[in-house]
Amino acid sequence: MFCSVAKLLGLFLCAAAATAGHEHDVTTVVVKEWDDVVLPCSAGTEENLEQGQFYWIKDDKTLVFRHGVDVEHNNSRPGEDEPFKGRMSHFPDQLKFGNASLLIEFTPLENAGNYTCYIPHLLVERFTVRLVVEPILRDRSLEIPDALVKPFARILDNSVDGVLLRCEVHGAVIKPTLKWLDADRNVMPTVDLDVYERGGRYFVFLLTAVNMTIDNYYRCEATQEEISHEVYDDVSVPEQMFESCPEFYVWIAVWFSGVLSLAAVLGLVACGKCIRKRIKKGTFR
Repeated sequence: MFCSVAKLLGLFLCAAAATAGHEHDVTTVVVKEWDDVVLPCSAGTEENLEQGQFYWIKDDKTLVFRHGVDVEHNNSRPGEDEPFKGRMSHFPDQLKFGNASLLIEFTPLENAGNYTCYIPHLLVERFTVRLVVEPILRDRSLEIPDALVKPFARILDNSVDGVLLRCEVHGAVIKPTLKWLDADRNVMPTVDLDVYERGGRYFVFLLTAVNMTIDNYYRCEATQEEISHEVYDDVSVPEQMFESCPEFYVWIAVWFSGVLSLAAVLGLVACGKCIRKRIKKGTFR
């Protein structure tokens, strides 16, 4: 098995050196971590690869997949090296059309790199794909010392805009980005944002105002993109918080002050009339 792999790599490297000037442009393919991805490779519609051979090499040194009459396999799919075992496959029904594309399943970060599709009988053609694997943002607080453990979600009070919620981060080593989300993951508008740095640590406060929904459920999400780290804290706003909205009291206060003002004006008018009557009668002292 070792000799066979070494032979294949040797043939590939020799052909690569001899045909370096004829290599296709590099195609970039982007995939999210743990998603499936297809690396394209085509020999042309007139090339039937059902009985032919092709190889996929990673970073010009690792044989990750091979197809052909001399394939050896040991409890795995044809031609797979151990780190890629069980996750690499091609499209058998497309071989007659010259399609040598490679399917990678459950793509981890470690699979990022340059992949070259080599079809031996096409000595003047190589197909190179640059695979970029974007990390999933997730809680890595137990893996990385500087990762934020979690933010703090707080219910403050009522306002004319709704119930005020504040998301807080205290003493983060890596500056986080905060956002408020509703139950449908819609981003809530920002009322106020304060960011402070003291002693190389970050303190962030994000304020939003919310109105009553079906579930009154909200999430404060903190992201440290430098280390692909994301944590959150949830809060559920009691319905009575919305029922005691201050807009009602503000309206009452305005109405009451208006009534008092009107009463004061009417009182002054009445008092003025009374004074004029007394002056006419000569009884005003």
